[in-house]
Amino acid sequence: MSISTGSLTFLPNPQKTSTQIINAPNGGRFIWQYARAQLTSTLQNAIPLLVPYVKPNTQLSQYPDIPLQLPVGAQIQRVDFRLPRTPTLGDASIYEIDLPKGCTIIGTTGENLKVSPTSGTTHTVVAPVITCASSSYTPNASAVLQRQSGQADQSSPSLIQTVSGSAMTLQITVSNAGNSAAGNGIALSLSGALAYIYASIIYRIDGDAIKPWSLDLPAMPG
Repeated sequence: MSISTGSLTFLPNPQKTSTQIINAPNGGRFIWQYARAQLTSTLQNAIPLLVPYVKPNTQLSQYPDIPLQLPVGAQIQRVDFRLPRTPTLGDASIYEIDLPKGCTIIGTTGENLKVSPTSGTTHTVVAPVITCASSSYTPNASAVLQRQSGQADQSSPSLIQTVSGSAMTLQITVSNAGNSAAGNGIALSLSGALAYIYASIIYRIDGDAIKPWSLDLPAMPG
C-alpha cells in the first residue's frame, strides 16, 4: 500500500528499509529517506522522526525504530509529510496508514506542523494548521517544504542546511507562532490509539563529502 503526494510516493512498510540512493553527476548522491512519527493520545509538540527497519535475513527479529539523522555534509533539498488518512466509511482501517475508526487528530488553537532539526537553524512552514482543539485535521492532508529557487544556503525560507561537525536529527514540531514551540501540541482523540505521520526527506551529499571505499586487505601470512 502506497500513498502518493505530488511526484513522490510514500511506502509506509515498517518491515522494509526505507532509503533510496541516486548517484549525482558530480560524484555525489541524492538520498530519499522515508521516516515516520508516532501519534498517541498524549499531547506532543516535538515528535521524533524514526526510521523503521528489521534485522537482515530474518522476518522475526525487528530492531527498534531509530532516529532519522542526516550525515555531516548533507544538504536538505525537500521534505514532504502526510498525516494519517481517515478510513473510508464501511471499510476496515489500514493499520499504520489510516486513523483508527472514530479517531481524529486534535490540537490547541492554530497549531502549525513542521519538519525541523532538533537543534540549529529551524526551517518552518505555516501550513498545515489544526484550527482548534475540538476539530480534526483535514483528512489526507499533506505539506511540502522545498527550497525556493534563487535562495542561498541558510537563507529563510530555503530548506537547505549544510551540516557541519555532527549529524542532524529531524523531527515533526508543532507550534502556534513562527519558529517557537509554544502551545500544547497535537494528539489522537481516542485513549490508547496509535497512528503515524509519514515523511519523505530528500538530501544531497556532494562528491567531496563522500569518503571513498577501500578494498585494501592485509597480506595473508605465509
